[in-house]
Amino acid sequence: MERKIRLVILVPIKAKDAKTVRYSFAKVFSEIEPEMRLSMTCGRGL
Repeated sequence: MERKIRLVILVPIKAKDAKTVRYSFAKVFSEIEPEMRLSMTCGRGL
């Protein structure tokens, strides 16, 4: 979740193991502008 402009990015995850989750987030995160990465936070969806 990006807090300044309230952008939410959902990351599709195929499995719940650490390696798959890390790869999925890294792939999506690499497509985000570097300036926007600085104000991002992670939500657990609870």
